[in-house]
Amino acid sequence: MNIYLIGISNVGKTTIGSLLAEKLNIPFYDLDEEIKKKYEVTLEQFVAQGTLFQRDMKRCEIIVHLSKLEGDKVVAISPMTYINRIKSVLTADDAITIELRDSVINIYNRLVFSDSNDVIHIDNEYKEAHRTYYVNDIAADIIHYGQVYSEVGYIYDIDGASAEASADELLEFIRLYQQSQLN
Repeated sequence: MNIYLIGISNVGKTTIGSLLAEKLNIPFYDLDEEIKKKYEVTLEQFVAQGTLFQRDMKRCEIIVHLSKLEGDKVVAISPMTYINRIKSVLTADDAITIELRDSVINIYNRLVFSDSNDVIHIDNEYKEAHRTYYVNDIAADIIHYGQVYSEVGYIYDIDGASAEASADELLEFIRLYQQSQLN
């Protein structure tokens, strides 16, 4: 089974996805990391190239490739607006797609920054100085991507839970889902 985790930035796709894959003893793929490997760029360089549509088509190409790899896997998918090309991948019989959601404030509290070399750092002073901007941006992303993803899967509300607790709950959900598919 291919397990796809979708959602906005900083919702926890990578952290929860890697924990979930570990619990299932299957490979984990992060779309951002796959982009960096395939195109030999930093994420900042990738985002500066072409249009959003062109970048999403490159993301789709990688997702299609990952979907064809043998065996079960968990894939954390970066926010994408143009997903029609992969809708059939996300809704395939051997797939389960789960949109991770959380409140604006919980996502804001997890907000981290990266430099031009993709090195992650925490800058709470800067974050607090620009709180209104980031809170509004996160709220807009929740609305936008919620509409984009509305037809491709299930919704899991993290509700401020830890990554470990969220991975455990998703594991149980996936096991129940798999059992229901056998009946």
